Amino acid sequence: MEFFFENVTAELFKLEPFPPLTEIGRSPYDGSVLKTFPAQDASKVLEPSGVVSHILTWDQKDDQGQQVSPGNYFIKLGHVKLGDRTMSLSLAGTTREFDILPVAHSD
Repeated sequence: MEFFFENVTAELFKLEPFPPLTEIGRSPYDGSVLKTFPAQDASKVLEPSGVVSHILTWDQKDDQGQQVSPGNYFIKLGHVKLGDRTMSLSLAGTTREFDILPVAHSD
């Protein structure tokens, strides 16, 4: 999965931590998380309208190392610091969902 982070402000924006905490779960409403990718210690400074990308590779296993089943999943990003404030990151205004499809076997 590739994420693009864009600075939509007219000022420099320091994205910290980078990459941010990323969680994958089955429902965006019940708070359950199957896989957590911890935030890293790096940061990125973005110019106005600047964009940085991050590639996340997931082996489709949960935090206990078990293969997840086919179905609908969601991605949620953690918070970042902006000066002395903490703010949520937006995935274009909504939680992003995706499907894991069963593997078709040929006989």
